Amino acid sequence: MAKMLKNGMISGKIGNLVYYVINGKQYIRNYVIPDNPNTPAQYRHRTKIKVCGKFISKFKTAILIGYQGFPSGEAFSEAMKYHMANAMEDTTPPGSVDPTFKLIPEKIVLSVGNVQQPEITACTRTGRIIELTWNSTLGHVPNRHTDALAVTAFTEGKKAFTDFYTGTREEGSGKVLLPHDFIEPVLLWAFYWNGQKSEERNKENVSDSIYLGIF
Repeated sequence: MAKMLKNGMISGKIGNLVYYVINGKQYIRNYVIPDNPNTPAQYRHRTKIKVCGKFISKFKTAILIGYQGFPSGEAFSEAMKYHMANAMEDTTPPGSVDPTFKLIPEKIVLSVGNVQQPEITACTRTGRIIELTWNSTLGHVPNRHTDALAVTAFTEGKKAFTDFYTGTREEGSGKVLLPHDFIEPVLLWAFYWNGQKSEERNKENVSDSIYLGIF
């Protein structure tokens, strides 16, 4: 089934045609039915897509900001593409016919941009409060003193939580108050973003994300 994207383009299948978008351009190809859609290799690939999509969807709020350097409407698909290729581990037990996968926290990327990554110098947790300090040096262009530190927390079984205004680059420190139900250890990522730089979504507004560990 096809759907209309925010940019007016189409993604999906209509009749015997498949509509898709690459780098902001609309493409169409004929739909081809696989000779055998249920081979072990195809079952494995479908399982991998399902696991990746389910996991990445929990970070949708952060990804919509972090992947803004890509054409409108393609942030999630670009995130899927990256994580499918770079951040998944095959955990299928030897001899099992049912494939299993997991995502590797250290390789998860929630933001892709040209702003310099945050340099976190300390990160601690007390109850629901995460306290961070970071290098407040301005660095190179396109960095700005007003770049905001976004911190994303994730615990299994819940949607990720992102505080987009933990503090500015020049402030050098800040706190995140986790939701009431985030009582278990959390995985943390951080990135800079700045909505004041440009009205257009682009990589000059964000940095690459960094993984901070479990807290």
